[in-house]
Amino acid sequence: MKILLMGATGNAGTPAVKALQAKGIRPTAAVRDIAKAKAHLGEDLDFVHFDYTDPGTFDSALDGVDRLFLIAPPGSKDPAIVRKIMQVAKDKGVGFILFQSGRTSGSVEGKPLNQIEKDISNNDLNCCILRPAWYMQNFHTWMGTTLEDDEICLPTGKGKIAFIYLQDLGAAIAEILSTDGHGGKNYNLTGAEALDHYQVASIFSEGTGRSIEYKDLSDDDYVKKMIEKGWTEKSAKYCGWLFNRAKNGSEEEMTADLSNLLGRVPKSFLEFVKDEFGS
Repeated sequence: MKILLMGATGNAGTPAVKALQAKGIRPTAAVRDIAKAKAHLGEDLDFVHFDYTDPGTFDSALDGVDRLFLIAPPGSKDPAIVRKIMQVAKDKGVGFILFQSGRTSGSVEGKPLNQIEKDISNNDLNCCILRPAWYMQNFHTWMGTTLEDDEICLPTGKGKIAFIYLQDLGAAIAEILSTDGHGGKNYNLTGAEALDHYQVASIFSEGTGRSIEYKDLSDDDYVKKMIEKGWTEKSAKYCGWLFNRAKNGSEEEMTADLSNLLGRVPKSFLEFVKDEFGS
């Protein structure tokens, strides 16, 4: 069985590769730069050249593939490109496609991920849609928090988020790709607790031994702060939109989908903090 992963070097793809390898499966990574991907992922998997911006790479990348992990093109999330990939997958006889969407925008009319979900629903391919919650590991990167200053500065108010640990997400992806019975299903993957950022700051304090404070910024102050950190105004405003969604409750609902797939309780936020920020 040939399992191909797009986005294999990304946040979800990397732990999915490792989880498949832990199951004794040798996956194939579809990547733009094979040498760079090998340096990141190692040699215990196969590689094929693939570039979202070059449709000429689609055919060869999907040759002989039985199961595909598909993500939208990073940045643009262009539904037209995903439609082309799905058509090639259909022509090549790919038996199963797992598409990773998102909880925040996958259900929002007019957003690219929502359009892709509609395209999948209107297609006769054997597909499954995955909607993971916000990653705990976001605190390392795009959230723009300032943990180095013992602060978390975001415009989320008391909105709660059911964060997911990336290793748990990778294990769920591996489980779906390596077992049967997932076609036509939609999985909303969340952690086992929903936390606001006051609680998040408290857990960071407990897990690191530092005194971490949450500061609830206004939308304008958040954008200003992120521009000062080197972000573009467009990127800052988009993240502000995401945070407002969370502030209004879009990320609070928890499901049992992740624990059912894993056969265990998902990792807690405190475990994440101790694993990745503890001394």
